[in-house]
Amino acid sequence: NKWVRKALPYAKLAAFRLQMMEDNLNLLSSEKAKRKYIKECEKAIKKQFMDDLKNMYVEEGRILLKLIHRETGKTTFDIMKNYGGTFETIFFQVLAKSYNTSMKVTYDAVIDYQIEEIIKSIEAQ
Repeated sequence: NKWVRKALPYAKLAAFRLQMMEDNLNLLSSEKAKRKYIKECEKAIKKQFMDDLKNMYVEEGRILLKLIHRETGKTTFDIMKNYGGTFETIFFQVLAKSYNTSMKVTYDAVIDYQIEEIIKSIEAQ
């Protein structure tokens, strides 16, 4: 319960930031400008959240990866593959494996019914 409460705001913020980034990328015409914008977004996100994410418990991290998929419809692997470099994607996949999870983890409301119930109770408040 406490892990979902801690991870949910990060997942919702990730979905918001991803949508905002995609909207802004659609306004840019050149590939160079798009790459520059993605790099700037990446730096800002790392600066704002990396310390918090490093201090998460393993289970919180696992739940966060599932919730990012729930909120965005994309796995963190797909997000990194689309917007990050191949090396970074591989690096973070290896890191996720060290925590006995995968960046390709998905959210399924039926399988993850306990998480879904917690989220519903949080959102009902």
